[in-house]
Amino acid sequence: MTATTMPTGRRYFRAEEPEWLVWVTVAVLLAIGLITRAVVLNRTTTFTEGNLSVSYPADWTPVASDSPGALLSVGESFSGELFPARLVVQQMPVTEISRSAQSLGDLALKWADDHAQDRLGYRVLSIEPTQVRGRDAVRIDYAYVAEPAFATPDTMPIVARGADTLIRTGDTVTAVTTLSSADTFDTLGTAWNRMLGSVELE
Repeated sequence: MTATTMPTGRRYFRAEEPEWLVWVTVAVLLAIGLITRAVVLNRTTTFTEGNLSVSYPADWTPVASDSPGALLSVGESFSGELFPARLVVQQMPVTEISRSAQSLGDLALKWADDHAQDRLGYRVLSIEPTQVRGRDAVRIDYAYVAEPAFATPDTMPIVARGADTLIRTGDTVTAVTTLSSADTFDTLGTAWNRMLGSVELE
C-alpha cells in the first residue's frame, strides 16, 4: 500500500490562502463603501435663477417658506430631527430692509431687529463681517424658540439656531439662511460652509 504525502510548505500555503482572500475581499469592500459614501454625501444640486447660483445636497427637498423674496427653500428630507436643517435664499431691494442704512452693518442691525419682532425668544449671538466668494458680507448668528416641523399636540418647542448672511450687490440684498436645531447646528458646519461657498452672484 502506497501513501501519498503533501509537502508541509504546500499544505501551509493552502490552509492560509482562504484567510488572505477574506481579508483582501473585506478591504476592497470597505474601500468601495467609503468611496460610495463620499460620492453620495458630496452630490449636489445647483439652483440658478437670475443672477444667483447656489448648490445644496442632492437629497434635500423643497420646504415651505414664508420668508419674503424667497427664491430657494430646501431642507433635509430623510432626517429623524423634529426640526430638520434647511437652507433659504432670499433676494430683495435694500429699501425693503432699510431706507437709511449706510453700510452692511446698518443693514444687519435692522434685519435682526425686524426678525426679533416675529420670532419667539429671538436672540442675536453675534454680528460679524465676512466674505462670500470675494464679496463683502455680514453674518448674523442667532437663536430662537421654534415649533418643531413635525409637531404633535404634546411636542415641546425646540431651540433653533441659524445664521443669516447678507450680501449686497448694488441695490439688492441676497440673504442666505442656514437653520437647524441648536443641537445639530455646529455638526453641520462643513455642509453650511459648502453651501455658502457655492453662492455666486453675477
